[in-house]
Amino acid sequence: MYLGYGSETSLETITWANSILEKYSDRNAILVLHEYLNEDGEVTEKARIVSDSIVIKNANIFLVLCGHYHGAQKKVKMVCNSNGTTRKVLEILSDYQKAPNGGNGFLRFLKFYPSSGTLNVSLYSPFTKKYSFFGKDIDNFTESIELID
Repeated sequence: MYLGYGSETSLETITWANSILEKYSDRNAILVLHEYLNEDGEVTEKARIVSDSIVIKNANIFLVLCGHYHGAQKKVKMVCNSNGTTRKVLEILSDYQKAPNGGNGFLRFLKFYPSSGTLNVSLYSPFTKKYSFFGKDIDNFTESIELID
């Protein structure tokens, strides 16, 4: 689910997002928005509103993707669900636009492996033929994920 830039914290957007996520609560959800984590991996003020209003309220969200701040970060947040269980939410910042040539064409690939419960994140630039920009462990990693069956 994508939340539009500039409207992600509006009451209308939050109400809409929550209604869709509730309607499809039996499906895995990935939330995408322009700004969420900054270059230090900290949640921004806008993100705090989205997290409190949408991410925490919807147990099917397991992944949040964002850009805006030049950098690559990942943060694992443990969220307490309304039924008392906890879940892991993986938050990922990917923004390479300040690299030479406006980003050198870097592409971030997300490969989901439901049978093993893992997500493999990798980076590649067909322009430079490189697999890393900020550092191997920052640009490329594998993380465990919990998916709804």
